[in-house]
Amino acid sequence: MNAPHLAGLALALAALVACGGDDECSIAAIQAELDDANAGSTVTFPANCRVEGSLVVPAGVRLEGASGAELAVTATSALGVELGAGAELAELAIEARGRAAVVARGDATLSAVAVDLRHGIGLYLTGGNHTLSDVTLTGPVTAANAADATWVNVVAEPDPDTGCTSATLCACEPGSIVSETEVCDETGRVVTWAPTIGIYARDATLGFDGVMVAGLARYGVVADGTELTWNGGGVRDVVGVGILFRGGRSTLTDVAVSGAVSGLRGVPSYGILATEGHAQTTTRTTVEAGERFGLVSLDGQGTHTDLTVQGNGDVGLWIGGSDAFDVRGASTVAANGVAGVAVLDSTGVTLDGLAVTGTVAVTRPVGSFGSQTIGDGIQLVGANEAVLRGVTLSGNERVGLLVDVVPGLTFEAVEVSATGDAFGALGGAADLATGDIVVGAAAWDTGITRRDAALVNDPTATGGFDALVVAEPAGVDAVVGIVGPMY
Repeated sequence: MNAPHLAGLALALAALVACGGDDECSIAAIQAELDDANAGSTVTFPANCRVEGSLVVPAGVRLEGASGAELAVTATSALGVELGAGAELAELAIEARGRAAVVARGDATLSAVAVDLRHGIGLYLTGGNHTLSDVTLTGPVTAANAADATWVNVVAEPDPDTGCTSATLCACEPGSIVSETEVCDETGRVVTWAPTIGIYARDATLGFDGVMVAGLARYGVVADGTELTWNGGGVRDVVGVGILFRGGRSTLTDVAVSGAVSGLRGVPSYGILATEGHAQTTTRTTVEAGERFGLVSLDGQGTHTDLTVQGNGDVGLWIGGSDAFDVRGASTVAANGVAGVAVLDSTGVTLDGLAVTGTVAVTRPVGSFGSQTIGDGIQLVGANEAVLRGVTLSGNERVGLLVDVVPGLTFEAVEVSATGDAFGALGGAADLATGDIVVGAAAWDTGITRRDAALVNDPTATGGFDALVVAEPAGVDAVVGIVGPMY
């Protein structure tokens, strides 16, 4: 071989050694490099490299994927990427079939991470400060299949514990994997094996920028005792709850939650459900196209600017047990079922400049009342010291504004219009035993202007009108009582 050829071969071999060849594209090689890395250094996941397994990123180390980098987490009980305190994960695609795609205990940063979530949960974040930007988690639920019976019984991972007393009582062996999408549960039944939570956070401080969660079988995001600031992105196509807050605080800006459905489980769906004293501030947030409830705040506080709640099958905005709740700016509640806004057993609620339109009358079974048919723009029941200022109500199918007349109600420049047989603004006394507001209170409506059919119909109203008299929606305990995973 002549000298030029030898020189060319040497250069090629040198280049191969420099990039590590195929040896770099192995889970063992990547983990070995991580193990040798010092805090503050970066380890590169090779380009166009797909490996199967799990990785542990040491404290303070950054793992960054080159173009085409992908980690496949295939073991049933595996945690995909475990991040030490102060670790970073960037530019990586993860196919997650284990218990969790990413687990971070303590401070962590994730950027440009895309998770194809097949089983388990997506991100588990606990303690410390977690910053997420341009992160997407996508599960198998879509708008087209969300109503399938597939999602009635769902588990995140196989459970080997058995409730079967004998083999004859079991359709399958508890804990066994039946197929790619099915496992045998602890009672010996075949159930769906699917991702149940997109992001779970506990006792953490979170900063989300452009985070999108979609296609989960129970919860998009669950935040326990956590402070969350979220700019851009949102949650869509979840069978259950889009975002569940239990305690803590949140600030949402330009976040959209859509397509939360109940499916066939018999448990209502919620776009955003805030509980246990959660304090929430939103700006230009949208909650829409949910099968049941839109935004529900229980025993908490809220300040919402330019809020949009539309196209939900049940109450659009439910405020229960609050002592400070404001809706302001160019806010709209439109085309929801039952009631656009329900304010129950609360004080210090102000609705300023809100437009409530197109509420559809819906009949729902309600506990001891049998059933109720409601289609009202706003209901105020036990809403002491509520203020409605510059509120407009139109096109609501039954009543624009139905009021339990209690002390401290203030109406300023409120306009109510109605068409056909609908009423504009009715006030009376709540009868908790029958679930009615019995209309007929005198001199309660100063500051309200009636228009169109409301002028004619309102004086003829008599008797009881079905009202929401319980501070919490039916079935809420079933979704609030989730026990978070422990990894």
